[in-house]
Amino acid sequence: SAPSPPLRPRSRGGQPDAVVQTHRGELCFTPAPRRRGPTARLPGSHSRSPAGASPSEHPRCLGAGVSDGQQPSVAPPLSTLVLGDSIVRNVRTRGALMLSFPGATVVDIVDRIPNILASHPHVNRLIIHIGTNDIPKQQSELLKLDFLELFSLLGQLQVSAFISGPTPTCGRGIGRFSRLLSLNTWLSSACISHGVGFINNFDAFWERRHLFGADGLHLNAWGRRLLSANLAFGVQHSRTSPLSATD
Repeated sequence: SAPSPPLRPRSRGGQPDAVVQTHRGELCFTPAPRRRGPTARLPGSHSRSPAGASPSEHPRCLGAGVSDGQQPSVAPPLSTLVLGDSIVRNVRTRGALMLSFPGATVVDIVDRIPNILASHPHVNRLIIHIGTNDIPKQQSELLKLDFLELFSLLGQLQVSAFISGPTPTCGRGIGRFSRLLSLNTWLSSACISHGVGFINNFDAFWERRHLFGADGLHLNAWGRRLLSANLAFGVQHSRTSPLSATD
């Protein structure tokens, strides 16, 4: 290699110190160069930025609407809220906040909705999955009245509302299965007549034991993924307008 420039001070280890004299008489110290390191170029490697920094050293990304020197925009609050019982526990839906209340009934959710929405003022879409814990009571007519009260409340809110229909059971008895099927059939028409979207989950899980856990009631990982996808699909394709007199 070429000999070092004359008059450059040397350290005790024999390596030249990186000292640069500025025009104003100030000294600027920089780290001594290393043979290999994060900024060293190896044969066949891609060129780096002019500053020689690796991507991890510059976390700010420049994209549409963000110019150099500006901080990246903060993600807006989630506008979709999913409320439900333990069936929706651990369900993850992109762009939605999931709140699960194990053991909750329709009346419980009706009582919770005002305070929950007050805590999340940016929510403009509400998805409710409820009713499974009401089935063992075997009071279908009272359950329908509870849902009618829920519809009345949703009609007073400034949100787009959807009811996520019940999922069937596997190996939990024909009585419980038939009551869930009856509730699903009633909700499919009642939701439309009250201007609430309905998401049909029954057909997607019917006779698909591999989507359920050992209890035949709660969903396993595959079942939760399917429910998440079905919620997203149902929101895009549900009818939310009341039936007309000619329907």
